[in-house]
Amino acid sequence: MHNNVKDSIDSIIGSDPIFTTESQRKVLSIKCNTRKKKSPSYFRLMPTLLGVVTTILIAFILLVNITNDNRETAESPENPSTNNEPGSSVKLPESDSSTKNESNFIQENKDLIEEYAAIIKIFQGYELPTEGIVKEELNVLYYENGYQFHVPTKQFIGVGYDPEIGQSEPTEDQILGVILGHVANLKAEIDLESYQWDRLGFIELELEHLYEVKKYSDNYNSIEEWVDKTINYLEESKALLNSDKEEAYQLFNNVLNLISDFHTATELANVASLEVPETEKGIVLSQDEIEELAKTNPNVLPAPEFYSVDEFIAQYVIFLNRENKELLESTDKYTYEQHIVTTANGYAKHFLELTDSKNEQKKLEKIVEITDVVFEKMRVSELDDLTLENSFNELRTTMNHYFEMINKSQ
Repeated sequence: MHNNVKDSIDSIIGSDPIFTTESQRKVLSIKCNTRKKKSPSYFRLMPTLLGVVTTILIAFILLVNITNDNRETAESPENPSTNNEPGSSVKLPESDSSTKNESNFIQENKDLIEEYAAIIKIFQGYELPTEGIVKEELNVLYYENGYQFHVPTKQFIGVGYDPEIGQSEPTEDQILGVILGHVANLKAEIDLESYQWDRLGFIELELEHLYEVKKYSDNYNSIEEWVDKTINYLEESKALLNSDKEEAYQLFNNVLNLISDFHTATELANVASLEVPETEKGIVLSQDEIEELAKTNPNVLPAPEFYSVDEFIAQYVIFLNRENKELLESTDKYTYEQHIVTTANGYAKHFLELTDSKNEQKKLEKIVEITDVVFEKMRVSELDDLTLENSFNELRTTMNHYFEMINKSQ
């Protein structure tokens, strides 16, 4: 009977100890000088001339106050003075990172610095190009190709071009400034008091900015991963607006968090005292190098089904949650759980030999610790149903937790 079951599972997943299956990876004051009316400025009787002079002064102060109030209103978020559409002139950004207390700013964003280390490093030390400048006026650099950048923040704020010729592309040295500008616009839009998340017009404008970022992110993997995830959330939210508004809002809330975090990361990049931790490399070996290493290292698999730790975890979550019905129906519970636990152990040891990421190593070591219990019992032929079931369930809980962490960090 056992041989029949073994033959059945072998016909589907192979007789090798490594679990293979079709990939199921599916893996956003003046204030009139308080007009000291001298509590409240009861003027004493004075000569007529002095009274006239006083009246003129008060009128002048009131006029200045009204003028400044109007200016503040005109410059408020509800009354932007310029167009925020991509490719056009936008409101000049405020360079506020220098006003923050650096040490507090760093401490408040300790977790974000670790999560966005790769992106912060990209923008650290970035400077606008010195070639092709036509003029500098009011803290704005104008370039020969029509692009305009705000000097203090290095953000793209607009581009001029001849409609008959069309808009030119930014130079390679301008690309990061263009990305900074679009992200700053995204953040400014979601901070508006008049902002309405479920207005299609707002969503379309955000998607325009995001697709512009994606267009120029090819050479920056961490930015590309961020923008892809943000776009996916926003597109899904847009699709659910009319059918499931609650779910649409949850997805949109993810977009808000991603935009806010990215914007904060770009501000952190301008903090001179910030020391960003080295980004972890993960697996850096090619397939040929892995095959060569496998000849001398028994823990390394020469032809693995998965080529990254995240991919391995994502697929095994499917197995551990019993979502592959074909495999479940091909064998009994004991054989299924034993195969999943033992092959997870093999892959964890395999990736431990390849990755330089301390974060990945910590996860893999925990997986080995859980699954080694089964191996020890098997080695002395004392593996019982309860031990296997407990190890399987612990492994499922652990890897599901890792999978959630992966999704949050991407």
